[in-house]
Amino acid sequence: MSIHNKSHKLSTMSRVLIAIASLSFFASYFFPIWSIQLWAPQYPEGLEMFIWHNNITGDVNTINGLNHYIGMKMIKVEMFPEFKILGILIAIYILWGLLASITGSFKLLVSFFIGDVLFAVAALADFFRWGYDYGHHLNPHAAIQVPGMSYQPPLIGYKQLLNFEAISRPYIAGWIIVGAGIITFMVLFFEWMKRRKHNKRLPHVFNLIGVLMLLSFSSCSQTVEPIKIGTDNCTYCQMTIMKNNNGGEIISNKGKVFKFDDMGCLRDFIADKKIAASDISKIYFNEFESGTLIESSLLTLVKNDSFKTPMNYNIIAVKKEKAKEYLSKKGSTEVDLNEWLK
Repeated sequence: MSIHNKSHKLSTMSRVLIAIASLSFFASYFFPIWSIQLWAPQYPEGLEMFIWHNNITGDVNTINGLNHYIGMKMIKVEMFPEFKILGILIAIYILWGLLASITGSFKLLVSFFIGDVLFAVAALADFFRWGYDYGHHLNPHAAIQVPGMSYQPPLIGYKQLLNFEAISRPYIAGWIIVGAGIITFMVLFFEWMKRRKHNKRLPHVFNLIGVLMLLSFSSCSQTVEPIKIGTDNCTYCQMTIMKNNNGGEIISNKGKVFKFDDMGCLRDFIADKKIAASDISKIYFNEFESGTLIESSLLTLVKNDSFKTPMNYNIIAVKKEKAKEYLSKKGSTEVDLNEWLK
C-alpha cells in the first residue's frame, strides 16, 4: 500500500519546480504587475502607468490632467477595493503552491493550476469591467466632447484613442507570474502522463483545464479590430474614417492595430517606415462590396480613377471571384500588392 501511495506522489523535480513557481509570486510585492503606456505627438517620450498589487504609480497625475478635459474619472487608489485583498490572496496562493510541493499531492497540484487560471480570468474580467466603466461613463460637462466616442483602454494589446496610442500588457511581476503558470502546466502535464493509466477521470480534468486556458489567453491573440465609422481616425493622415469600403488595417507582431481610411495611407505608412516590414503580422483591407475587413491575401486590388477613394488613391479591394467583373471596367488595372508596398 505504501509503495502504491509513493508512486502517486510528485517527483522530486516536480516539487522543486512547483516551489519555484509558487515563490515567484513574491515578485508581485516588489514589482508592478501591469502597465499601460500612452503615446501622442505632444508626448513622444510616452506616458506610463504601473499597476501594483496595492498601488498605481507612474505618470498618473499627468494622465488624470489629460483625462479631465474629456470627462473621465480621476484615477485614485481608493477607487480599487481589490487592492485591499490582493496582497492577501497572493500570500494564500503562495502557501497553496508550497503545500502542493511539500506534500507531493497531485490533487493539490491540479487545484493550484486551476486556481491560477481562474485567478487570471477573474483579474482580466475585473480589469475589463473597470476599463469599460472608466471609458464610457464620462462627465457630460467635459470641455472636450466627441459624440459617440468612448475611451475604454485596451484589455491586452494596442488601441488608438483619438490621437493617443495605448498599449496594455503585463509588466515585470506579471510576466513572472505568466512564466510560473507555464511551469506549473508543464509539471502538471508531465505528472499526468505518468498517471494516465491509473486514473481514467484525469483526461476530463485536462479538458476543463484546456477550456480555462483558452478563456484566459484568448484575448492575447492577434485579431482584427472593427473600424468604428465616424469615430476612429486614420493612423497616417489623422482624418476621421467615414467609409467602410476603402481602408484597411495593419496588425503588428505585438498585436498593435493601425487603422487607415484609404489603402494609399496604409501603403505610405509602410513606405515612410512608420512600421518595419518585419514587424507586420497581417494586413487587412475593407472589401469594397461588403465593407468587412478581410485578409489581404484573399483579395484582389483594382485601381480605377472612377472609384474616388477618400485620399484619391482610387484603389479598392474585392473578392477574387469578383475581380474579373471590376477589371473589365474601362480604365481598371490590377495592383500587385507586394510590388505596390515596396
